[in-house]
Amino acid sequence: MIVLSDMSRCSPGEALSEVRKHHHWHLISYEAEGLTGVIIGASSTAKAPDVTLPVEASGWHAIYVGFWNFQFDHGRDLKLKVKLTVMCA
Repeated sequence: MIVLSDMSRCSPGEALSEVRKHHHWHLISYEAEGLTGVIIGASSTAKAPDVTLPVEASGWHAIYVGFWNFQFDHGRDLKLKVKLTVMCA
C-alpha cells in the first residue's frame, strides 16, 4: 500500500504557503492514528491555483481521497475536485 501523506511535495511550490494567503494553498501539519503528514487547504475565496502531486507508482491501484472540513460548516456546499493524469516517461 502506498500512502501519500505529504502534500508539501505538490508543485508548483510557489502555490504553497506556511500561512493562509490569497492565491496559495495553506500547508497544515497533521497526525492521525500513527500517521503524520501535511495536507493543503484553502477556502474558495483564496482562489488557490491547481497543483500537482507526483505519484511514483505503476499498474492498477485503488485511489482514496480524503478531505477535512476544518470549519465544520455543514450548511455550505463543499466541492472536492480531483483530476488524475497519466504522465509517461
